Amino acid sequence: MGGCAVAALFAACSGPPPSGPAPVGPLAAAESLYLDLRDLRDRIDVAASAGRPAARDGRPVAGLARDHDQLRATLVTRFGAIDSSALGRGDARAFGIMRAALGRDLVTLAPLTSAGTSSTRRRPDCDYDPAAIAPVSNALDSLRGRIYACYGWAQGHVVVGPDTMDRLSVLGALGRIEDPSERRRLFLSLEPVWRSVNADNGPRSPYRRLIALEVGGRRGGEPPGARQARRSGVPPDSLERWLVAILETWRDVNPDSLIEPWDWYFRTGRLGRALGGRISRERLTALNADVYRALGADLGALNVRYDLEPREGKTPVAFCTFGARPRRRGPGWTPGEPSVFATYRGGGLDNLAELLHETGHAVHIAAIRTRPAFTDWPDSDPFTEAVADFVALDVAEP
Repeated sequence: MGGCAVAALFAACSGPPPSGPAPVGPLAAAESLYLDLRDLRDRIDVAASAGRPAARDGRPVAGLARDHDQLRATLVTRFGAIDSSALGRGDARAFGIMRAALGRDLVTLAPLTSAGTSSTRRRPDCDYDPAAIAPVSNALDSLRGRIYACYGWAQGHVVVGPDTMDRLSVLGALGRIEDPSERRRLFLSLEPVWRSVNADNGPRSPYRRLIALEVGGRRGGEPPGARQARRSGVPPDSLERWLVAILETWRDVNPDSLIEPWDWYFRTGRLGRALGGRISRERLTALNADVYRALGADLGALNVRYDLEPREGKTPVAFCTFGARPRRRGPGWTPGEPSVFATYRGGGLDNLAELLHETGHAVHIAAIRTRPAFTDWPDSDPFTEAVADFVALDVAEP
């Protein structure tokens, strides 16, 4: 079944446009502007993630931000002139999604300068009391941003003796180092990374404060996990049983003995030790492209972009996003500009698996074929992660 799903996804990248009635009149014009606004925001976000003061075509981010806000204001006016009560079911859903996005994902931007997208970054102030952030009006977003900034700095500046490493390099080394005492020393060097999120796991824990703010903000409403399960057709009360079953199976198939985490990384790193030396940093992208080409997806034709080099201030996690959105051009479609960000100082099997996963997201993005209002994806939900993992899991179980 998984292979069929992947084949269908790849076929969508070159298949015919979907059938169905297209919007007409004022809604159609507004929806076209909405896709233009999405594209502008994507270009700004990708430039910021890449640490560039300009978009890929050379346009300064500050100018794109001004265009974004002007187009947003125009779109607000266009939306105000649309009588939503006269819309059919599909159009009403599209209209509601676009209006919600204006207030959530496409808010007015603060003035941006080239300094705002610089790849250099000062060390954030991480000696703070999370309780002091709680009373501010946007406490949840402020605390989340502070935690992420401190985590990003800590994971990129792991001090190991006279050296400074990053989190992924440390975890990769744990699978290769033979000496248990050296593995332990290396693993414990990650303590500042853990503390950047959870401190001492006490009342001053930023993470505990974040969870309290998130729960309080729901005001008794349904948790995000339960809501996501319901949208996927899964009864929310079944999630706990599934998780318990997974943990029980994990326990049953593993040795009935305690193992230190640094030794666990070494035990599970056997495949990486056997094959990782054959996968250099230079071969990562070539192998990644070869795998997807064999499955029917030409990454060049799909316009997939990569930013994989280490850089100070770069986001600490791998991700894929829109650099531009797929859209109809005459009788066909453009694939947009799926953009993958990750940091690889070396090659190895683990990095290849992660790159295959993120490229799975890129192919998913390139395969979107729908009206402008729906040209998005449910980032990080079980469906999108499963699509990306179809190919990545073949690294361990071909």
